[in-house]
Amino acid sequence: MMAARGFLADRARRTVALNGAEWTLEDVQGQRGRLVLMDGDGLAETRSFRWLINHADLRLLPITNHLKVGYQEFSITT
Repeated sequence: MMAARGFLADRARRTVALNGAEWTLEDVQGQRGRLVLMDGDGLAETRSFRWLINHADLRLLPITNHLKVGYQEFSITT
């Protein structure tokens, strides 16, 4: 549970993989125990913390910062 607590504390645009698809953590509704995940196509799904933490294929992806310079995009992994 400690890993889950750290994951939710560092939630700003965090990316996860579920069943091979990448999802971005868009919003955390702590008082309701829910969060909003958004896929690359803009589809948003609201799920409970419990659902996400107990998902069998949950993988946390590295945090990246994207910078756009002109027409070229650079990605910095931290």
